[in-house]
Amino acid sequence: MRKTAEEAARTRAAVLAAALDSFAENGWDSSTIEGIAQRVGLTRGAVVHHFGDKSSLLRATLVEGWAEQSDRLLAPLLDDSHTPQQRLTNFIANYLVKLRTDPSLRALVVVVGAVVAPHIRDHGAGMDDHRQALDVWREHLTRLLRSCTPQPDLSVRHITFSIIALINGAAMEAAIDPAHLPSRRRRQSNRCRRRTRMDRRDLTKTHQPPAVPPEAAHGKSSTIPGEPHCAV
Repeated sequence: MRKTAEEAARTRAAVLAAALDSFAENGWDSSTIEGIAQRVGLTRGAVVHHFGDKSSLLRATLVEGWAEQSDRLLAPLLDDSHTPQQRLTNFIANYLVKLRTDPSLRALVVVVGAVVAPHIRDHGAGMDDHRQALDVWREHLTRLLRSCTPQPDLSVRHITFSIIALINGAAMEAAIDPAHLPSRRRRQSNRCRRRTRMDRRDLTKTHQPPAVPPEAAHGKSSTIPGEPHCAV
């Protein structure tokens, strides 16, 4: 019996997920069409029917994997309800947290770093796809940074390069030791919040108002740093 389009799509997605896990766990040489098919209960012929050979399967895994991840990863950067600075902060923080908490994203960066990069001559198309995904990020970052006021000694191009370098470096760290990646911040406990409120009350009680300058007592202008000059 012929499969429906929906069933075929589910089968394709299952094969891609299995291939991503296999390439990330076993590398290129030890990953086989047969082994990937076994992970999802299919025959080798079924996988070949959908993807052809192993190289084509690897490329489809990367292309469709990054396409699925990119929208979620870029969402904080495109959220115009925040200031440009907050959007940039949220984008970087979200990426770092997802590297630790999202196994699919971590598997993608492992495959790019451990499978594609060392065999660039054989899998150059996969690296090209990764570069194209990063180019989209660069475009959005550049547009956002142009709406900010960067430091005078740094250009938008330099800042964009630094952010992409941070992203790539974090990806390498995720491949080597993901335990060092930051996790989502925990909310303050009730005890901590109560202690903070007590500390603030203590500071209010012990704070003494500053002494009035002698010249202010005689009606002369105030010279308190940071305050406008006015008659007292």
